[in-house]
Amino acid sequence: MNNLQSWKNQLVNDIILQRINTQKITQNKKTIKKDPKLKFRLQQSKFEVQEIIFLKRVQRSLRKYNKHYQKWRSINLNELQQEQRSKIISIITNGELFIIKNKIQMIQNSGIQQIEFIILIKKHYPSLDNEKVTLYEIEIIDGDKVWRVEKRFKQFKQLNQRLSEYFGDTIPLLPKQTYTTFIVKKTEQEIIERRKGLEEYLKQIIQNEQIVNSIIFKEFIQSPSFKIPKLQLDSVRTFDLGLRDFYFYEDALFVLLSEMSPLNRATTSLKNIKFPWQEEIEASNIKPLGYLDCMIGPQMIWRKKYDSQPILLSVIKDNILVGLDNGIINHLQFKAKKHLLSSNDYQQHTSRIMGLHFYGENIYSVSKDQRYKVRNIKKGDIFIDIYHKHELTCLKYDEATDFAFIGDRGGIIYAYHQATLKISLDTNLQFIRDLIIQKSQDTIIAIGFQTGQAIILSIVNQVIQLQEATQFKNKIKSRCIAWSLLRGEVYIGNQEGYVTVWDIQKKIPICENKLHNGPITKIYWNEEEEMLYTGSKDKSLKITFFNKNKRETQQYYINRKSDNLQNVNL
Repeated sequence: MNNLQSWKNQLVNDIILQRINTQKITQNKKTIKKDPKLKFRLQQSKFEVQEIIFLKRVQRSLRKYNKHYQKWRSINLNELQQEQRSKIISIITNGELFIIKNKIQMIQNSGIQQIEFIILIKKHYPSLDNEKVTLYEIEIIDGDKVWRVEKRFKQFKQLNQRLSEYFGDTIPLLPKQTYTTFIVKKTEQEIIERRKGLEEYLKQIIQNEQIVNSIIFKEFIQSPSFKIPKLQLDSVRTFDLGLRDFYFYEDALFVLLSEMSPLNRATTSLKNIKFPWQEEIEASNIKPLGYLDCMIGPQMIWRKKYDSQPILLSVIKDNILVGLDNGIINHLQFKAKKHLLSSNDYQQHTSRIMGLHFYGENIYSVSKDQRYKVRNIKKGDIFIDIYHKHELTCLKYDEATDFAFIGDRGGIIYAYHQATLKISLDTNLQFIRDLIIQKSQDTIIAIGFQTGQAIILSIVNQVIQLQEATQFKNKIKSRCIAWSLLRGEVYIGNQEGYVTVWDIQKKIPICENKLHNGPITKIYWNEEEEMLYTGSKDKSLKITFFNKNKRETQQYYINRKSDNLQNVNL
């Protein structure tokens, strides 16, 4: 054993000297031992730490299995150095021989080394709470950190399901599960085979750098570097109805509220119907299906009622467009936010409005009726009316290039310059739920509702190019998206109330929070204040403060003062 200890000391000293030579530090070994700061800096080399961990494992194994001692004595350190320290270390655990190959790539004039992430499942035993449940002990080695966690097979299945939501078909298969064990208990050999299968599953998982760096995997292995984001919630009052859309305009907030229950909408619509034998229904007796509220701080300034479900809004300067479920577009003009000047309705479509934009004298819109239309409000006519194969689901307009980008339920993105179709691209997303344009980068991000996938598209000389390298999979039923250009992050809200933060370059989820108890209908990122605003059908508007070092969520609602309320029926 003295030979092994001598080898280990020689190896460590050699690593220190190699580090010194690389950094051109001219000091000897004695000086290093006397200088704590220098020694500490040198010990930060992950290369050195990994070597020591391997040797400790070898030493620990040799205490149990002396018959393998001659193998370690035969290793020639000098030969390893000449081969840039590429070696194979055999580790004996539980009577079995595991071969771990440590490939070290020396970088010229640098002491940086590539660390290999290692996972082993060495033991299994019955749970203390339930003897029928088998726990598998997982040992994880990550650089200078070594820790163990216990997991049952059910937790492996949950991990596999969550990873599949984000990384799709790249996830390996778990060992097959047998369903006869509730009658006949698993044999020891069957448990060992499953343990080996789970270890192989994890070894395949850690080959994918995106998965290893994901919050899902770090949470599963209980990584010391993983910290659950803290949520700071304030209990305050909610809105009357579900929140469909919102928009900040100077010091005002426009909030679009809608009745979300199909049963309530049907009942209300029936009550609002005027039958032939009835007298004219007064406007004050008509029960609305939604509102547009104008608020400054906690005070509501005015409210506009709608007898059809309002779906989305678009605010440009002193103009507001509200798209309704019945295909009508309500155009409001206001002054200084507190005074509405006019309200006009346009029967632009025959079914739900899915996208809106107001530019110049034109109203651009798309609808479930599969039509893209443009109306000139001064002339009062529709001068563009284009029919499509699928329902149109979203519209984003780039005023700088005069391009309208449209997504549909078939996964196709269209780009129109006025009535001319410039681009038609099948993204294979099946159902494009939202688009976002980053003008400074000439890029578009599109998300699919059914698949949860998001892709980044580049616009080069009016040609859209699909960047496969920046395609990633979010939770299914994604609804809306926001983008922080400075942070290189994308924020995706989904049907279940979750917001996932993605690193665009690394294509990994940074964190995931359940911010709402219902579908997220609108998401907006404020770059200057580093705040994320989310609205939901659960009748709430929330603000999430996203400091890079600390992510806290604070729930924010508007406290309305009814004595200052103005009901507007223009």
